[in-house]
Amino acid sequence: MAQKTQGEPRYQVPRALADSLAFRSLPMVSKVLWHDLMMQYRGYNNGNINAALSELRHYNWRSGTTLAKGLRYLIAHRLIKETRMGGKRAGNLKQCCLYAFTHLPIHANTKLNIQGKEATHDYRNFDPIKCVVEEKLTLQKMECVAPETGACRST
Repeated sequence: MAQKTQGEPRYQVPRALADSLAFRSLPMVSKVLWHDLMMQYRGYNNGNINAALSELRHYNWRSGTTLAKGLRYLIAHRLIKETRMGGKRAGNLKQCCLYAFTHLPIHANTKLNIQGKEATHDYRNFDPIKCVVEEKLTLQKMECVAPETGACRST
């Protein structure tokens, strides 16, 4: 019997999440991105998920525009949320944005200034009528797309 490696990426997709309107209505590129981001989850690092193109090249992501579009849908459908602002918006081009999955508790990380929280399951409140995702988007132009107010469209 093979021994598990500590920190090895393993996850289960809860049936309620997989059957949710938020998940089922995602474009395929966003579902693949969700999976690739979940491969970073180690059981203790939700909130410290990196969606930088350099991090995802290992999974064959090559286009920043496609990546931005996938992130936009995941955030608008409330499956992930930003835990740390990065890039131009944060005034630090060397700092990447970090994300958390809403179906999992966020793990505290004082070094990254991320506070621990219970799972919010925000995807359960997804409303396709209120949610509009901008199609022409790049990582450099991406704005805050789902602030705590629940808005899906940036201003």
